[in-house]
Amino acid sequence: VHLPLYEMASHYQEEEISTLSEVALASYTTYFQASEQGRSKNIELSAHALNNIIVGIGDYFSFNTMVGERTEEKGYQSAYEIVNKQFVLGIGGGICQTSSTLFNAIDQLAVRITERHHHSLGVGYVPTGRDATVSYGTLDFKFQNTSGVPYLIKTSYQSRALTIELRTSHHYKTMLKNG
Repeated sequence: VHLPLYEMASHYQEEEISTLSEVALASYTTYFQASEQGRSKNIELSAHALNNIIVGIGDYFSFNTMVGERTEEKGYQSAYEIVNKQFVLGIGGGICQTSSTLFNAIDQLAVRITERHHHSLGVGYVPTGRDATVSYGTLDFKFQNTSGVPYLIKTSYQSRALTIELRTSHHYKTMLKNG
């Protein structure tokens, strides 16, 4: 069996990496109950997986590729998730809060959303219609960076809040394309 391999370079200069955290372009915060330990841990793990990822000019981003499969071996825990309009226990329940927080930050920039899905029920951590449900192997949140600048994804997980910020260098801020 021959599998083709494609090497894809990101569209930013290596020497620019140290400056990409200088300026905030967009930010979004969601809140959760810290007492829901499994869910909180899953949000923390998925947020950590996204922290410090650089999205270059024209790059495609996949939440599932960046976060990876949610398994007990990786520390993900059982928590409630929405499946077919019902709340059921599943490993990784809660990570949709991370993908939805990312969507609401990313949606403030000029990006092309290439895949996004809504939950079959409403969620309380973002306004109606502002969610981005994910399920490894089936549903993903994907976008292409069409903003004209590379940016860094920064995540901040605290005991009851998740903030996702998109940052770039001072130099690039002036080149940012709007919506």
